[in-house]
Parts: sequence; C-alpha cells; structure tokens
Amino acid sequence: MIKQFKLYLSVGLWMMLMTAPGLAAEAQSNGNQDIAAQEMTKDKWLDRIKQIVPEPICKGFMDDASIASRLKEINMSYEDCVKAIPPIAEKCQHKFYADIPDTLDRDSASKWGRKVGECIGAEFAMNHLYADESAKKPKAEVQSDADKAKKQAEESPKNSQSEQ
Repeated sequence: MIKQFKLYLSVGLWMMLMTAPGLAAEAQSNGNQDIAAQEMTKDKWLDRIKQIVPEPICKGFMDDASIASRLKEINMSYEDCVKAIPPIAEKCQHKFYADIPDTLDRDSASKWGRKVGECIGAEFAMNHLYADESAKKPKAEVQSDADKAKKQAEESPKNSQSEQ
C-alpha cells in the first residue's frame, strides 16, 4: 500500500511540476512574455499531457528502486511502460474532463496536473504493477485501497504545509 501511495504521489507531483513549464514554453513560442497571463485551452493542455508524460513517468519508475523491482518482477520493460501510459492518461483525462476549466493558467494547470497525474499513477498501479493482487481482492476492497491512497495523497501536501 505504501508503494502504491508513493506511486500516486510521485506521478501527481511530477505532473504538477511539468504542466507549468509547458505553459511557459507555449507562451514564449507565441511571443507572450507575460508569465502571469499564460493560458492554454483545456484540449491543447490535455493533448500535450498525452504527448509528454509517458517517457518521464516511466523513467521515474525505472529510477525508483521499489517500483523498478516490481516492474522487473512483472517483466515490464521501459518500452512497455511507455506504451502503457497513453491509454491510461486518456482514461484519466476523460474522468476529469468536465471538471477541468476550458482555459488553464499556471495555477489551474498545476492543480489539474496533480489530479490527472495521481489518477495515472493509481491506474498504472492497479492495472499493471499490482494487477495480480487486485484480481485476488473483491472490487470494493480494491477501490477502497485506491480511495485510501488518494486521500493520503490529498492530505500529504496539506500536512507538509502545516509543518512549515
């Protein structure tokens, strides 16, 4: 369970960090130097996520000893991981599509990047890393585990802010 939580959190945080620079690059390519005014349409932002997330996410998995060990156990290569992420990203994007604002700025891109990233991490864990364990549990118990990990991930940033 801790490994799954770590996975959700790491993908969520990575997505949060990667979405703001994506907006900055977009603004510069359009000649817009005012960073505070950067915006991107929801569809363009979601399309960019699908394009940019597989390789860095999988590299992060390979660099994490516990996740890399699990990938090796299930015979999933880096290339297999990269191929597995886009359909998961698309599923997560559909899950949140109606809630994501039509135009995203840096703050909303970070917020939604974290949410979509945590979803990608959870789906990857349930469908690939721990699929054999999930198959043994009743569906309600698997969902309960995912809900617990999601709640922990949501509370984690709050806890670190309150500690400061």
